[in-house]
Amino acid sequence: MKLLDLVSKPILLFCLSVLLTVAIPMATVGVTPPGAMVVAQSSQWQLVEEARKLYDAGKFLEAVPLLQQAAADFEARGDYLNQAMALSNLAATVGQLQQWDAAEVAVNNSISLLASQPASREKSRILAQTRDIQGKFLIERGRLPEALEAWQEAAQLYGEIDAQDQLMQAQINQSRALQGLGLYPRACQLLLGALTGESPSCDVDAEYVALLEKTWQNQPVRLPVVRAINDLGNVLRVLGQLEASEQVLSVGLKAAQQLNIPEEEAKLYLNLANTTRAVANQPTVATAQRQELGQKSLELYQKAAQLDAEMWPMQMQAQLNQLSLLVDLGKWSEAQSLWRSLEPVVKDFPVSRNGLYAKINLAQTLMKMAQSPLGTPSLTEVRDLLDNALQPAKILGNKPIIAHILETQGRLWELQQQLDKAAALTTEA
Repeated sequence: MKLLDLVSKPILLFCLSVLLTVAIPMATVGVTPPGAMVVAQSSQWQLVEEARKLYDAGKFLEAVPLLQQAAADFEARGDYLNQAMALSNLAATVGQLQQWDAAEVAVNNSISLLASQPASREKSRILAQTRDIQGKFLIERGRLPEALEAWQEAAQLYGEIDAQDQLMQAQINQSRALQGLGLYPRACQLLLGALTGESPSCDVDAEYVALLEKTWQNQPVRLPVVRAINDLGNVLRVLGQLEASEQVLSVGLKAAQQLNIPEEEAKLYLNLANTTRAVANQPTVATAQRQELGQKSLELYQKAAQLDAEMWPMQMQAQLNQLSLLVDLGKWSEAQSLWRSLEPVVKDFPVSRNGLYAKINLAQTLMKMAQSPLGTPSLTEVRDLLDNALQPAKILGNKPIIAHILETQGRLWELQQQLDKAAALTTEA
């Protein structure tokens, strides 16, 4: 996430980075009144700018008092638009510190303040970015319908002020909320609309893929377009359109390579690996072809991890998927070697929606390893991993994640023949 600027400068909110999925920008918004007031507001400008620098450097705790002071100063001067900006940036910053309740209070105060301000382009931009930030907090906490609503309003506001890149990103975020709700056809239609301006059915054929490729070849590649293509490929895989998924992701990869942003390339390699793996799992695929596709998936996961080696989230996600596939392929020695390299960093998984899901998925893989010829890690170690995830999930307040952890713990107790405990956890979930 990025911070908002003062309102007569370009509007920009802070961004909160969320593991493996969304990034919440800190917005920079600024409305500077003309004449003598510019001098009067110089201290507030300096506070927000210094907070932005600290935010970008990852020094979130140091940025908090600066933004609190800026918000108070703007309020004292009756500059409520910039007060709202400072509050939104404060929300983004304390969100990075995983102080979710404080973040929600700050963002809600900003929205309430904006509601009392007269209509203007600056107000619309600040409100759009603030609702964008709010949506990312809400999805972190598992409140998907509310997150969807926030991003719908953000998209509408971005459209009104002709902020096309931000509009497309808000549409991508909406699609992710829809995916979380299991509404994949709607997510597909939304992404197709964002990419083409139309919302046809989700039967993506070779003609559409060719049109998509031609479109980005005839204009400068934009980051939101690459992200939308990647998400579309993911949705198509879930909908069972595996060939279309692979074709769309290949188009996205070419576009990402033009941008030369390793993180985006890594995400596309990760999804290509997932789609290739899904193809291999089809019952009609012959054994020899399944093994060949499995090896191809492993290589794609490795490419994703190597491309984004300095970015923990993507590298870890690729390696966790690689470990899962090695286990499914029965490559126990390689799985054990990879697990040994990953084990020391498990404790560093962030307390976030994606960090917790990563722990759950890892636990499910380790349960298979515990029952394999390897016999390691032990089921007790897997239980400890899940126990350590439960309390952070409760602090986050994400009910779907809490239920998922409890269900996985129930399956673990079932494997240990503790049927009463398994039943109790399943009921609680």
